[in-house]
Amino acid sequence: MLERYIISQSKGIRLLAHVLFWCVHILVLSILLGSISLQSLLRIILALPFQMAFVYVILYWAFPKFLLQNRYLLFISTSFALLLATSTAIPLYSWLLEVNSNPFRFNYQIVLSYMVVFGYMASLAVGIKLLKYWILREKFIGELATAKLQAELKFLKAQIHPHFLFNTLNNLYSLTIKQSPNAPIVVEKISELLRYISYEVTNEMVPLKQEINCIENYIALEKIRHGENLEVSFDIDVDNNQKEIAPLLLLPFVENACKHSSGNSRSRKWITIHLSLKNGKLIFIIENSIDSLIETSREADKGIGLINVARRLELIYPLKYDLQITRDETYLVNLRLDI
Repeated sequence: MLERYIISQSKGIRLLAHVLFWCVHILVLSILLGSISLQSLLRIILALPFQMAFVYVILYWAFPKFLLQNRYLLFISTSFALLLATSTAIPLYSWLLEVNSNPFRFNYQIVLSYMVVFGYMASLAVGIKLLKYWILREKFIGELATAKLQAELKFLKAQIHPHFLFNTLNNLYSLTIKQSPNAPIVVEKISELLRYISYEVTNEMVPLKQEINCIENYIALEKIRHGENLEVSFDIDVDNNQKEIAPLLLLPFVENACKHSSGNSRSRKWITIHLSLKNGKLIFIIENSIDSLIETSREADKGIGLINVARRLELIYPLKYDLQITRDETYLVNLRLDI
């Protein structure tokens, strides 16, 4: 999969890069030979097919077969054998092309010089390929991680819809049983909430104003459902309600408070909510009453909504949030977020 990605990314510039590499090589080699002349150029061109064959065998056979498979000893030994064979073949080929009849004598110095040149070429080519491979590999891993996070966020958003819809319809069912005269208001509020979670939640970010409106509608429904048994205070101090925030990030905390708040024989259930935004720093504090005589299961405090929002905070606002949840005489959520 990674290899196909690398091939697709470098397909357009591969030919140009190879032509440029060999042109630079010919120029550098001509300078190293001491002069840029027709004779030196012919010598380089004569050896060029051997050089190209050696380099491409290393790059497209030994490199993926041994080096990328962490078989370093095999890569080094194979490369050295190819280097020695190619460096020996060039003097032999040159002698075969000679018009004189001088007998061939093996010249170690010529072979050694070719080995130095070929070694430099192979090292340079492998170094360039390793650098390109590493850059594209890091890019591939980054894109893969991004795609994975986006898929997880989509899944978390998809989880919100049935969870929220289930709770809201439960509220509507309760009011229907009681034949509440507030039914038109309830339907209107539910309609606005469902419109929000059906259309706006598909966006990555929404204005804070829409999230606040969603919370207010939900609180209105809960107050209708519980009547005088529930007291809710929602304090808002926002300097810019068009500042964007991830949708349905705050509502699960309100749902949880409404679901688990409880009073006792001497007091009603109550919820206090404070939301402030100053210079991009959001503070969201929500506290609800609990009955100390009733042992609430700890698992109940870890419903889908809170687990969902905690994970979304990690994904969308890494290192930009602080979430503290305490349960003592009251249930307290303290979220500080840099948006």
